[in-house]
Amino acid sequence: MLSPDLARLMSAVADRPDVTIGRALSNMGLMTGGKLFAFVKDGALVLKLPVGRIDELIERHGAERFERGQGTPMREWVVVPAAMSADWPELTREACDFVAGRI
Repeated sequence: MLSPDLARLMSAVADRPDVTIGRALSNMGLMTGGKLFAFVKDGALVLKLPVGRIDELIERHGAERFERGQGTPMREWVVVPAAMSADWPELTREACDFVAGRI
């Protein structure tokens, strides 16, 4: 069963037939072409986005680089706080497009 947050993200990309739900990085999340692009962890949205976009989200919105607990942040992954949840659907579509090679 999907968490409410993951179901909401799935509905944001429901028009994209290539999006599936799968497990990666020890989490259930959204995938395109077999590649993870979004999941919810500890009440925050974790996305794969271009480095420049991540820098912008950190600078303007208080996002943080995602770290898997190994001491090194992952280059193209960002944690978007719940305070920005109104932006999650749009950011999820953006991450999907990035991972699918559409941007």
